This record gives sequence, structure tokens and C-alpha cells, in this order.
Amino acid sequence: MRDRSSGGSDRPEFLSARVLVDSSILFSFININCLEQLAVAFGGLAITPQIEREIIRPKQRVLVGDLKRRGLISVIQPTIDESFRAAIFEKRAFGKEVSEVDREVVALAYCRGMILLFEDTPMSKVARDVGINQSKMFNTVRCLKKLIATGALNRSKARSHLEAINARRTKHRLKAIPWEET
Repeated sequence: MRDRSSGGSDRPEFLSARVLVDSSILFSFININCLEQLAVAFGGLAITPQIEREIIRPKQRVLVGDLKRRGLISVIQPTIDESFRAAIFEKRAFGKEVSEVDREVVALAYCRGMILLFEDTPMSKVARDVGINQSKMFNTVRCLKKLIATGALNRSKARSHLEAINARRTKHRLKAIPWEET
């Protein structure tokens, strides 16, 4: 199928309607220079317009723009119903540190049955609380394991990437990967 929004170009229609990325994991994988590998491993990624607006550094905008042109990232607009559900999720967050953007991403993943890539523990709890199946939730560690499984990274490189991500985190460090299980 062709992407009709580009006037009949030869770019394939986005497969990313299945995988939605939160801004935290997007920026983590940009910073470790693995966003393209992540997009390839999942057959494409989707972000929301709010997440796209958070990409303010010129080099990051160029990278994401290139991946969009190549069909590896798409931007999906939430429907009115999905935006309403995000507002409802605010009431169900029960004091967890979940931003408006995070609630929107959880609502989209829930409503569209998408795989959700995230980094924040509170976000995973809200996603689980609202009914997103654990099999459709990939945290940073699970994404790194997927890159190892696809051959995009070796264990040593994945370990150094996890350390780099943890070095940038100010609140909660991510748990170590049990390397013998990958």
C-alpha cells in the first residue's frame, strides 16, 4: 500500500501504527544513537504531535525528520475520543507522576491496541492500571533486549547504552539487564 498523504509517493504506508513511542524513550534512544535501530526492530514507530513539538534541538529534529521521510517514524493525531480518554486517565493516575503527554500516549496505545514503548515506571503503572496488556508494553530494558535479539546490538554495547541512559536519568535508574537471559 502507498502513503496517500504524500500525494502518491513511493514511500510505503507506515507500519508504525502498531508501535507508539513515549518521549522519554525517544530521547534516550536518540542520545545513544540507536533510534533508527529501534524503529527498524519494531517495523516503524509512531509519535504524537505533542511529542514532535518536544523535539527542539536541531540535530534531533533533523534525525527525526529523516526517519519520517524514510517511513520509519509517523506522527499520529489523537481523535477526540482518545483525548477524552486521556483526560479520564488523569483521574486514574492516582497521584503518579504522569504528564499530559504521557496520558495521551497511554490513551492512544489503549484505544488503538498499540505496542507502547516507554521509560517511566509511573507511566507503566498507569498503562497497566487502565488495561494495557503487559505483552504490549516495552520498557527501555526490554527494547535493548529486542535490539540484542535482532542483532542490532551486542550485549556489551547494550550494557554501555543502558549505563549511558542511567547516567542521564535524574530520578530513577533503570534496572540492570540480566545478560545471561538475553
